Amino acid sequence: MSLLNIIESNMPRALLRLELEVTPRDDVILQPMSSKALKSAAADPNGCLHPLWELYLAHREAVTFRSLADGSGRRLYSQGDRPIVVRKGERLRGAVVAVASSLSAPQVAQLASCEGSVSLGPGALEYRVTSASLVRGEELSVGLGGRGGAVRLLFLTPTAIPLKVMTPPWASRLSRRVPNAYRLLPEPAYIAAYAAKLLLGLSGAGGDAPLYHYYVGRLVDMYAVEVDYDVKPTTAVIGRDYLGRLRLLRGFTGWALYSVKGGLGSAILDRLLAIASELGVGKLRAMGMGEVRAEVVGPKGAQPATRQQF
Repeated sequence: MSLLNIIESNMPRALLRLELEVTPRDDVILQPMSSKALKSAAADPNGCLHPLWELYLAHREAVTFRSLADGSGRRLYSQGDRPIVVRKGERLRGAVVAVASSLSAPQVAQLASCEGSVSLGPGALEYRVTSASLVRGEELSVGLGGRGGAVRLLFLTPTAIPLKVMTPPWASRLSRRVPNAYRLLPEPAYIAAYAAKLLLGLSGAGGDAPLYHYYVGRLVDMYAVEVDYDVKPTTAVIGRDYLGRLRLLRGFTGWALYSVKGGLGSAILDRLLAIASELGVGKLRAMGMGEVRAEVVGPKGAQPATRQQF
């Protein structure tokens, strides 16, 4: 079985994306990772987003709560001691993406028409789902297909990809003794390998599956090359430790442009960039870090997936 067959056979049956409008009822101080507002809303057992929480508890990799964004599209996350303050009536946008395989039709219908509120300290946020769409796994594509082309990746929130995702199989035991570290450059091999590892983990693939992501990364390295980029190291506050000290995530934001040769590597990268664009990549991607958007800007061999709207 080829690497492309392995990737395609492990694609999720469907992904559900919810886009929300979030409005502060009062002046509110958000948590350092603003995605926690939607996570708190989902955790409410009486709220209509609760099916997402049940899915998150069952498989934490299967749900991504994206960072809230202001009217200009800027993602809201703390970069220092200053709190994130949003004013009463200010319109924010949020999104949640989930693997829909474990959601029933009534649950999807409930989520599609959901609205409610969540308390944040003395204030509260009101939210409502403005768009709900399903895309089947076999349709997930950014438009590259197997023909290659030029693709731009936008890194909208700090992205930190583990170095160990490209550990060769023969060094897997040795890597356990090496401290964790993260890439601060948008190397296509690491992005593809992380997305492949995420995909195979979601499908519950066994056997040699833990090794496949490494070979995917090596293959993509032969097909994709950086043409231009503008990224910068970015530090996000992700909370405090038990001593009250700030916990920090060091990643990068910006964009990178790649030239992708046609062939097997392009077809695999097409699928994996679609997964990355939906679920994110890297550390804390389920909480809105590592939000990535892929845009084909040159000749393309396939059209992006169409979504079923509710």
